Amino acid sequence: MNIYSIDTSETWGIKHPETGEEFEWVTDEFNTLHEASFITAVFPDEFPDDTTYSKDDEFTSKWIAFYEENLAKVDEDGEEVGACVDELLAEFESPHFVIELRSFGMACGPVSFTEYFILEEKYESQLDSLLLKSAD
Repeated sequence: MNIYSIDTSETWGIKHPETGEEFEWVTDEFNTLHEASFITAVFPDEFPDDTTYSKDDEFTSKWIAFYEENLAKVDEDGEEVGACVDELLAEFESPHFVIELRSFGMACGPVSFTEYFILEEKYESQLDSLLLKSAD
């Protein structure tokens, strides 16, 4: 799948490609982008097997199987091979593409948070019109 990485300090939402409805990127306990009907699945970088916001059972089952299979891989010395979520998504064969939204902030030090939004490939050519730029 193709992955488009976006820093949310520059972008704050996504617009439905067919209806024009706007969904904001909210970094607190609730993210309205999860409600967007045209988004197939959403998961945070820390929990790529969290299916809470997956709306397509076929996509979800294939992704979980692929993720767990790759998580279980070991190298020639018998050591587990770690894989980054974005690398796995890039290898995963699917009629979808990914918008990777990254946010940054300051708590007791610098923090970052990444969420992956899986969309159907038919919307990929509309990527520029999907993204809502902040007014700042």
